[in-house]
Amino acid sequence: MKKGILVVIVLAFSTRSWASFERVEGIEKSEIDKVLVSPFDDNLIYVASGTILFKTNDGGVHWKKLFVGKENIDWVYLDSSYFDNLYLVCGRDLFRIQKDEVKRIFSLPPQRHTFFVAKERDTIYIGTDKGIYTVEETSGKGKKLSSFGDSQVYCLDFSSSYMYLASNQGVYVSSDRKSFKRVFIFNPGENKEDDFFSSPDNKKRYF
Repeated sequence: MKKGILVVIVLAFSTRSWASFERVEGIEKSEIDKVLVSPFDDNLIYVASGTILFKTNDGGVHWKKLFVGKENIDWVYLDSSYFDNLYLVCGRDLFRIQKDEVKRIFSLPPQRHTFFVAKERDTIYIGTDKGIYTVEETSGKGKKLSSFGDSQVYCLDFSSSYMYLASNQGVYVSSDRKSFKRVFIFNPGENKEDDFFSSPDNKKRYF
């Protein structure tokens, strides 16, 4: 009897929780890869689905195709400094989309996969499976940060003074965006209980 009551409660809760969701019309594909809401306007929303980037200005009532690529969209970065400005990586190419105008500003070397895109001031950072690339927004000039090497870069973040970077070789920090110091390492063991984190400075192990 108790099990029956529990099932009814769970079903009732699930029904109520889903009741506030409505199916979004106007987006052709069902597989949604990324949803981005503008920090300036809650009604301005971008949705990446396969090779297509959709946009709505009215909170999802009407949608339009903003971008259609030849390959799947790898990453979308929404600029928090400028209204209606974003960066998109599709295959090897980095695009800037500003107020619906699409412009390719940089192309990565062949056989590169993008994991992450971030921006600080006027510099765009692209984390790939073969290191970091930087692109100047105004000129479109890009280069690889040779000082970091070919490690896979999964994530980038910034504070007022430092850049933090997560890679397959650990976590790095940089104050000048040129030289990097590793501050955290993950060492996987053969068994899960053998996994540990450590700091290169004090050699401590954190299980």
